[in-house]
Amino acid sequence: MNGKLAIKGAALIAAMGMASLAPLPATASTLLGYFTGQGNLANDCAGVFGTPPNCVASYTDPDTGDVLLEPTPLIAKIDYPGGVTLGNFASITGNEFTVTFNSDGSGSWTYNPVGDDPEVTAFVIKDGNGFWLFGSSGLTGSWTKDQQQGGQGVSHITFYDGGEGPPFEVPEPAALGLLGLGLASMALVRRRRK
Repeated sequence: MNGKLAIKGAALIAAMGMASLAPLPATASTLLGYFTGQGNLANDCAGVFGTPPNCVASYTDPDTGDVLLEPTPLIAKIDYPGGVTLGNFASITGNEFTVTFNSDGSGSWTYNPVGDDPEVTAFVIKDGNGFWLFGSSGLTGSWTKDQQQGGQGVSHITFYDGGEGPPFEVPEPAALGLLGLGLASMALVRRRRK
């Protein structure tokens, strides 16, 4: 009887490990690139990525030619110290975003989507003569004062949607450990039975 319970327990642990291999919603930001220049070249939306409400962000690694961000439309642009420019998503009002601009140049954001609201798959931090483009998967993000050039501070944050869900999924590291523990337990039980 104890052997059957041990096998069932080990099988349960292995099953939990397998189930946890599915991508879980997590927050992650990947710096894709920094764009700099004068005039329109220093701006994301109303510059390099088009004009509102039809801005479309994309990014190809200049060194490898790899497409790191497929074309992704504007959700909303939040200006500092206030003001919102919306993209073409009818469900978005701008109230879904909470953005904190800190006096030291750092900041954070939270997105609370409702119903058919799009997913944030990229965001831009605009400063002085350029902007930082991040790939994102999650409902929160932040930036540091290091992501400023020219000491002019952050003027706005822009959010973009990929339409197919976040391209930057974060694997759950504990899942593999849990799977390994379940498999090791099953092997140990089997070995004891022989």
